[in-house]
Amino acid sequence: MFLICLRLSFFDIQVVKTLASQIGSWATPILFVAAALFYQLGLIMNTMSYKIIEPFADKKIRDQIVPGKVYEHVRSAVWQEGSPNIIRNLELNLTFVRLARSGIINFLLIAIASLSFGSSLLWLSVISSVIFIGCIPLWRNTYRFYYKRMGFAYDVIADSELAKVTSSPQESCD
Repeated sequence: MFLICLRLSFFDIQVVKTLASQIGSWATPILFVAAALFYQLGLIMNTMSYKIIEPFADKKIRDQIVPGKVYEHVRSAVWQEGSPNIIRNLELNLTFVRLARSGIINFLLIAIASLSFGSSLLWLSVISSVIFIGCIPLWRNTYRFYYKRMGFAYDVIADSELAKVTSSPQESCD
């Protein structure tokens, strides 16, 4: 985004350099405000990248995690009944999905923005394009892995629930 803003002349690099040298004692508060703004921008970019990339997700895999069960049912059961280890593992897998998805958007934007500078940043555009292309199968594979993990977790929970039902003492109606 910085490269795009720079290229579209939303701000002049010389003004930024001059301003940075004059902030002095305000550097720390400005850093905290900037960090908060960039954190929020990250949340916005995550949501936007989800909306942009999600139509390309392989929903067949998601819907076939547990045959005969709707994905939302499977996911809800796992998040409600899963052990802390299962939940932590799924959260970690989902983090990798998000990182790969954001890599698609971010490196595409970097490639486009650096192309607008002409041949001076062609090398950056080529490297960003290669990483962008590499992020696509990475995202698809991490998503598939996440769905498989979700299915395995559901199977463990379902087996555990079945074991509880079959091992509980039956009351007789005498």
